Amino acid sequence: MEPVDVRRDTETYCNLMNAYLLAQVAELDATLQQNGIEDQGIRKSICAQFGMSMGQVFDLGWIGADGQRFHPLLMFSEKYLDDAATPIGEVGPLEGPTREDDFHAMAVEAVATFYDDLQGDLSRVPYGTVDEELLS
Repeated sequence: MEPVDVRRDTETYCNLMNAYLLAQVAELDATLQQNGIEDQGIRKSICAQFGMSMGQVFDLGWIGADGQRFHPLLMFSEKYLDDAATPIGEVGPLEGPTREDDFHAMAVEAVATFYDDLQGDLSRVPYGTVDEELLS
């Protein structure tokens, strides 16, 4: 197995996690609107509850598959890992969590940022698709 460089800098990881959670909130908000939930207060409440619940899974939980328990782990890379044929070492260093990172607390903060600071404006959330990245 090839070595993988995992960096565990709290500030860098928190910035990446906040950006990820903000994109998640923006997508959930858009989905709620597409399904007829027009009241922003209701959408904000749903996003906060969902973020807190999923955050608990990341912070303290496990998931089961094939009779085994696995613990969720979210990492970030600068390069896209496109398929199993790409050696993991070519992705570059991974930004990984530390025990100081609280996913559930950050999720609630992302909801406040999206609805209060960005006024629920999806266009103000910086993220995109891999196709855009590969074409540039």
